[in-house]
Amino acid sequence: MSPKILGWPLTIVGVLMFGLWTLAYIFIIRKAYKDKTYGIPIVDGCLNVSWEFVFSFNLAGKLSTGLEWGNRSWLLFDALSVLTYFLYGRQQQTIPWIKKHYYKILIASLLVCGVGQYQFMLYFQDDYGVVSSLLMDVLMAALFIGLFFKRPDMRGLSYAGAWLMMLGNIFGFIFIHFWFPTQYADGHMISRPQWPEPVSFHFLTTLYVATTVMNAIYVYLMWNRRRELRAAGTPA
Repeated sequence: MSPKILGWPLTIVGVLMFGLWTLAYIFIIRKAYKDKTYGIPIVDGCLNVSWEFVFSFNLAGKLSTGLEWGNRSWLLFDALSVLTYFLYGRQQQTIPWIKKHYYKILIASLLVCGVGQYQFMLYFQDDYGVVSSLLMDVLMAALFIGLFFKRPDMRGLSYAGAWLMMLGNIFGFIFIHFWFPTQYADGHMISRPQWPEPVSFHFLTTLYVATTVMNAIYVYLMWNRRRELRAAGTPA
């Protein structure tokens, strides 16, 4: 199926993915600053800002202009999220050694994630960032659930952001499911003609399903916790 055949329907799906994820960023970051904490797990934030940097500046040289500028706008939101780690992250740490060396660990994590994302792209020839982004989605979905159980009062956790993140991922998966195979012309990758088309794309499907299930669990947990807090007369 060629990109020309996919046409406007796929473009609309891509716009929905971008719009929903942008709104998710806005709600999550706004809640984080309001509650004076961070709203995205730190490991995810370090990986996210690194990924956006690599693919915002198109270091592989393979992305379209639209995707490149979309990533640049997300890089701004990731930078705002990383700022919450510097402003509020240290006081959230419960392990004394980590709290003492928090800023050094955070900076080292950002550097390691940046180098790691770039090297992952080169080693696996992930020119479009598809595999690395879907692996991050799985990790993010799992760590958001972990952050939920660390925050019984839901400080920094956005219910609207949870819904928007899940819906953004769903439209993102639809986009990638139809768009990514079209990047292989005559059985070889357009950007790297020596790179053969995978025998199966079902590995990506596995990542789609795992992420969606965990996103749905996170939304349910948030909904149930909000209901409990409201029943107890506590604002959520």
